[in-house]
Amino acid sequence: MRNTSTDPAQAFAVATGKTINSGMLEGSNVDAAGALVEMIQLQRQFEMQVKIIKNGDDNAQSANSLLRVSG
Repeated sequence: MRNTSTDPAQAFAVATGKTINSGMLEGSNVDAAGALVEMIQLQRQFEMQVKIIKNGDDNAQSANSLLRVSG
């Protein structure tokens, strides 16, 4: 909601139920270490899936070459 008041006292109105504290630091809402660990786990899972696909391709190529030789 935009403040269209021309009164300087209302120019910086605080939202209901919220406060502004001087000298305080805002904390992060993200667990950086947890996010990094999850990203590494997902990367390892992806790498394993890529290996499985490559192995499947290799097996298919081997099967094709065996069929060519015997057929």
